[in-house]
Amino acid sequence: MSNAYVTLWTKARCGWLRRVRDRGPLRVIFGGPHTSLPSLANLRVGDTIFPVWVRDGQLGVIARMQIGQLITLSEYLREHLHMEPARLPRGPIGPEFPEQHPELGHRAPLGCIEQVAIGFEGTPFNYEQSVSPQDLPLLRFGPKPGKEKPLTGLKDGRLSNVYSLHGHVRRACEQTSEILAAACANF
Repeated sequence: MSNAYVTLWTKARCGWLRRVRDRGPLRVIFGGPHTSLPSLANLRVGDTIFPVWVRDGQLGVIARMQIGQLITLSEYLREHLHMEPARLPRGPIGPEFPEQHPELGHRAPLGCIEQVAIGFEGTPFNYEQSVSPQDLPLLRFGPKPGKEKPLTGLKDGRLSNVYSLHGHVRRACEQTSEILAAACANF
């Protein structure tokens, strides 16, 4: 059985993607060991992932992608960017790499990457689509069915913080997955 997940993209990342005019479709998600680039270890081929962002208290759904392959950074560099990993510095990939390769957009690696999810059926990016304020209290995330919890920091249909989403790739319950998918229906 496949699952749906969300990962939080920062305002800075979304701003950079807009500046370099990356409109998708979503083809790749990177994962690592830190909160700035959370692990993809629980994801499986066939799962769906939704990058989201929080702006002005609203939860924006940027895109959707079904996972077709999970590979290492070295495999990604060789197979998808046609680069030899030896050309990159050891350790984290610094911000100079995406700046030198703006044409890659969201496909440019950045940070301490351990896993790469390659997708198919990715949607274009949309920074204007948000979950409706009345649906926010319905969203539930957790590691297993029946163990899901609502978002924290909800006040008057708005998110006052990103603590529930930051630093993790969160598994969505079935109802949450349907709400997120509906937000992507018009992409």
